[in-house]
Amino acid sequence: MLAGAFSKHIKDTEWHIQTVEKVFRLLEEEPKEKKCDAMRSIIKEAEKIIHKTETDSYTRDAALILAAQKAEHYEIATYGTLRIFATHMQRPDIRTELEKILDNEKRTDVTLTQIAENYINELAAEE
Repeated sequence: MLAGAFSKHIKDTEWHIQTVEKVFRLLEEEPKEKKCDAMRSIIKEAEKIIHKTETDSYTRDAALILAAQKAEHYEIATYGTLRIFATHMQRPDIRTELEKILDNEKRTDVTLTQIAENYINELAAEE
């Protein structure tokens, strides 16, 4: 269940990249890679979780959901803000593209919450 949610989000992320590239084309700008310190820290934290928890444990699954939701919440904040910028720029075409990603990120967050609350957290607490 959790592995399936993560696999789906990897595919979603590929679509997000394509959509962001489309936004840059609409803006007639060239995308440039920029490392995000906040996201890098979230990923580093997830890697620590993997090394510090038992393989195939519900405790690890619960911790990975926590780390993934931190990343989702950061992305939700980012795309939400960019969507508002597009509105103020009077670019409904760009706002629509960013809103698609934002809605997808929100759905992913809800899915992770449901997996945690309906399944993983209880089993992790019993370990």
